[in-house]
Amino acid sequence: MKRVVLVLRKTPLNHIKNLEAFRLGLGLTLSNLEVTVAMVDEGVFNAIEMKPEIVDRPQVEAYLTFYEDVGIHVLAEREALERHGVKALRKGVETVDRQAIVETIRHADVVIPF
Repeated sequence: MKRVVLVLRKTPLNHIKNLEAFRLGLGLTLSNLEVTVAMVDEGVFNAIEMKPEIVDRPQVEAYLTFYEDVGIHVLAEREALERHGVKALRKGVETVDRQAIVETIRHADVVIPF
């Protein structure tokens, strides 16, 4: 089984690329791939619960509710969470240190940055 890592580096408020990353992650599971979403730097803001209707952004909840069912791993960089003061994360997001994310990327067959 091939490993694919989607790396989210930007906040969910600047553009809809992150929404596309979440959608793509779900779609990749149809090809029997092991998919991991890694949130680093400002991308860790994707790990918090939001009310997108307030800021007129698309909802990612529709995709995330299926992640656990299809085995997608979601990681958030501990150092970035601490740096940005992020404490409460969405259900299913695992906090790991930067080195663990680097190792995940290093062992991936394909890395797609967003």
